[in-house]
Amino acid sequence: MPSRSGREPARRRSPSSASHEGVRSARKRDRVTAVQEYHDRLTISTPEAVDVVLDLAGPGTRISSGAIDLALQTLVGLVGAVALVGLSGPLSAEWTTVIGSIGAFALIFFYDVAWELLNDGRTPGKSFLGLRVVRDDGRRVDGGSSVLRNLLRLIELPLFYAPGIVLITLTRRHQRIGDLVAGTLVVREPRRASRALAHAAPDGAVADDDRSGATPAGPSAD
Repeated sequence: MPSRSGREPARRRSPSSASHEGVRSARKRDRVTAVQEYHDRLTISTPEAVDVVLDLAGPGTRISSGAIDLALQTLVGLVGAVALVGLSGPLSAEWTTVIGSIGAFALIFFYDVAWELLNDGRTPGKSFLGLRVVRDDGRRVDGGSSVLRNLLRLIELPLFYAPGIVLITLTRRHQRIGDLVAGTLVVREPRRASRALAHAAPDGAVADDDRSGATPAGPSAD
């Protein structure tokens, strides 16, 4: 019934509805906390007084990106093998073996180096999953770092990348052998990048205020 002032009396919340709302709020807080705990985040303070925030890529996403790249490499290798078979008539068996070995090495080694240098630290697998290779100070990967990290990939290859996968799982920054030696990291890229902050951050690093969009082999471990 309306009160004398003409206003509807305030509806009282039943204890059950209040408890349900409290449970929903608690669940929402738990989800937020879980996301914050799931993503490993590294903050670097630069001499330019800019905080660089890096969301480190975990073992799952790195193995997945490596699987995508491995599938592409396999496809290219099959095409190359078919072409080599076509040339096996004019060429001797020795030359066919030499060309095949050089091609396999180039595919394993230069695939990653070329993509990382030409596509700002991103192979096709990394681009698809929003990952990127950077130096451990947050700057863009350079030629020396890329060559070194991928040269050591040849040590892991005979063991099906098992040492790299183990190190990515156990090390604090999820680094494989090549990353540890070359001083590189694989990070998640922000979903929304501010151009102004991108210019303010050193050499393509992610600035602190831009982290709102960040989500900080068999298959090879990229």
